[in-house]
Amino acid sequence: MWRKPAVQRNVETLCADGHLMIQPERARVYEVEAGEMQESWAMPDPERLAERLKDILYGRRNGA
Repeated sequence: MWRKPAVQRNVETLCADGHLMIQPERARVYEVEAGEMQESWAMPDPERLAERLKDILYGRRNGA
């Protein structure tokens, strides 16, 4: 779903309005529709998410 045009338009609008976005990462995840593990887009793992949040909180917003 992450790559669908409507989602990308909404993300672009949010970013243009000044909101910060933590991008998903490629990961092996359980796809309900397929009923199996597949390579797809997912929220970063907790350690990477915490690091990214620290970057945002302390003003290092590059790549947001």
